[in-house]
Amino acid sequence: MLMLGGGSLGANSLSEDTKVRTNFYLSQGVLKPGEPLNLFEIVDERISGTPDAVTEFNVRKSEITKPLEPIRIATTENRGDYYIEEVDSGRRHYGYDGNNIEIYKSPLRWLFIPALAFLFGASGCFFISFRWR
Repeated sequence: MLMLGGGSLGANSLSEDTKVRTNFYLSQGVLKPGEPLNLFEIVDERISGTPDAVTEFNVRKSEITKPLEPIRIATTENRGDYYIEEVDSGRRHYGYDGNNIEIYKSPLRWLFIPALAFLFGASGCFFISFRWR
């Protein structure tokens, strides 16, 4: 019992949690051949100025943002600030959109309770064996 308790406690204390960094990338839509990579930057852009300039900007923005098909992907590999992926109808420009660190607990955490039970049981057996005589 003492060996089982010590082994269980050792396995529990040596096990580590797994940390996984998930990177998120966002693509606003498909770029046709010949279109610039910064075409969809107008989505987040704001303008100030004369009312005519603002109206013209909003019309242009609505024309560009009609065919938007935003896709947000998650991957564990770091692909930098942006990358380009070829698709059937053109190409997609993915920009970095943040990350998240997920912690996966070790599957050997459950050994702590049996380790304590075996160690207390072994010490109880030693105590009883000396009292038995």
